[in-house]
Formats: sequence, C-alpha cells, structure tokens
Amino acid sequence: MAKDPAVLFYTQDFLTGCTDLTFEERGQYITLLCLQHQKGHLSEKTIRLTLGSVSVDVMSKFLKDDEGFYYNERMEKEIEKRRHFLDTRYFNGKKGGRPAKPNKKPNKKPTENLSDNDNEIGNDIIEKGGMGEKEINIPFDYFWSMYDKKIDRAKCEKKWQRLTDEEREECMYYLPAYIKATPDIKFRRNPETYLNNKSWQNEIVEHGADKKNSGATDAELIELFATKYGVKP
Repeated sequence: MAKDPAVLFYTQDFLTGCTDLTFEERGQYITLLCLQHQKGHLSEKTIRLTLGSVSVDVMSKFLKDDEGFYYNERMEKEIEKRRHFLDTRYFNGKKGGRPAKPNKKPNKKPTENLSDNDNEIGNDIIEKGGMGEKEINIPFDYFWSMYDKKIDRAKCEKKWQRLTDEEREECMYYLPAYIKATPDIKFRRNPETYLNNKSWQNEIVEHGADKKNSGATDAELIELFATKYGVKP
C-alpha cells in the first residue's frame, strides 16, 4: 500500500505554536513534521542528514520514544486519526456507500483541492448515486451500529450531522474503549446524551489515564466494523 500523502494540518495551531520560533526555525519545524508523517519516528542521523543543525527550541517540540527516536505528539495523533478515517472510508466503500436521496440531481463537478485520484473516486461514487446529496466523512450508521443502544435514532442522526469532521473521527476513535468499558448496554449512556455531551472527550479520564492506550487500535476498529457489517479488509 502506498504511503498516505496527506494529514490534517491546522494552520492556526501551527502559527500559535511557532510564536517563539524564528522563520528559519519554523522551516526546520515543519520539515521535521513532514518527515515524521512520511518516515515515522526520526533518528538523530535522519534529522542531521536532512537539516544539519537544528535549534534547541525546535527540538523541544519533539519527544523521545523508548528507542531514542524523536516524534511530535500532535503529529502522532493526527496520523493515527487519519488512519482510522481512511479505514471508515474503506468500509463505506465495501458497503456501497449511502443510498442517494430521491429526486435530487447529482453534482458531477469534482470537489476543488482534491488530488486527481480523489476526484476520480468521488465522481464515480456520485455518478452511481452512492453518497446522496450531502457527504460526511463518517456515515451515521457506523456510529449507530457500533454504539448498539437503539434510542431516538432520528435525534441522534441530526446531532451526528452537526458534529465537525474532526469530532466524528475522535468519537469513532475512542468509542471502542467506551464500549469495552460498558459491555452491559443498559449501563451505557443514551446515544443522544453521549453525542450532546461529546462524552468521548471524557472517556480517557474515566477508562484510562494513558491517552495512547484509550483509543481503538487499527485491529480493534477493523474487527468491530467486520463484526457489525460482515465485511473483511
């Protein structure tokens, strides 16, 4: 599988985090972030060969793992979220997408700022009526089926659609941990309450102090989708 060429990049967060850096240091910082995205955790040798000398202030934005390799914690999180997002798109494709709404003419114009490959895939789905009038990054059915407490579906779906793409990704990322912690459905919050309170932001506190270990692993998420939807990767 080819290396994922993209990751979410929050410009405001980057600018805020760089207020203490010179323009040269900002160039070093973003280069290291790109290297981490493409190569994973970075050795001192890789950093030196790529940039030569790197300022102490730039390196302070990176942590060391147990093997002595450097990584930026925020970039690590975004890479993981992106991977789970692509998993959900994969399973959506396996299920044939969401049904088209009746009496609506599809818009065949490619979305701007997508790669040629993304446009081709998008057009193919639209022309086949796979996504309907409005596409969101993670279909509500994935949340509804995985949460498995069937109360007030219509209200929950509206709440789901009002979430941002990032919130939906975070919800699905942490949801398996919450499900494992509440195997008896009657003790699980009503799904509308879970969405209203954005409870996934609190599950790390309630079900584990280590944020890295509180979300779903790739294998866990794939297994859950496979169980619910009867598809295999």
